[in-house]
Amino acid sequence: MGNVSVFADDTKLCRPVSSIQDVTSLQQDLDQLAIWAAKWQMRFNVDKCKVMHLGCNNMQALYTLNGTALGKSIMEKDLGVLVDNKLGCSKQCQAAGARANWVLSCIKWGIDSREGGGYSSPLQSAGKAPSRICCSVLVSSAQTGHY
Repeated sequence: MGNVSVFADDTKLCRPVSSIQDVTSLQQDLDQLAIWAAKWQMRFNVDKCKVMHLGCNNMQALYTLNGTALGKSIMEKDLGVLVDNKLGCSKQCQAAGARANWVLSCIKWGIDSREGGGYSSPLQSAGKAPSRICCSVLVSSAQTGHY
């Protein structure tokens, strides 16, 4: 069987494919996964199952799971990282840059609105915290995923 990884509700099957025999072996691996899932009373959501063909000379074979043809994907997000079929990172870098620009614009908006006499935080209106401390709190909360 090819390399199978299972994490929570996510299952990945990987196998190098360079011949018709490899295509057959990968299809047999998929069939074995379906049998395993049925044995443990689990189901794969076939609509969410995708095939990502990697490499320049890939045969682009059609694979099935439980008799249903699997769709093809050129990009997937895995554990927060965008992976494409060329194993490039340009989309991941674009997404990270866009996220960083969003955080910076939030910080700038917060500073501008406080300096302009608009919104002020309870800490700042009480004179307890300078702007740079409020910004570092905003950044660290954004980094931990609390928005």
